Amino acid sequence: MDFAVDRSGRIYLIEANHEVPSHVLFLRLKDKAPYRNIRRLARVYRNRKK
Repeated sequence: MDFAVDRSGRIYLIEANHEVPSHVLFLRLKDKAPYRNIRRLARVYRNRKK
């Protein structure tokens, strides 16, 4: 979740991401490199040492 705080201290929710983001829209691109890169980074993140 992304939040913002204004100068008076009010908190605003900017966006809430799903637990499992959908990258299907990237498959519509002619160049599949961005989709492959997203999938690769997701694997790296999932397999990182905790």
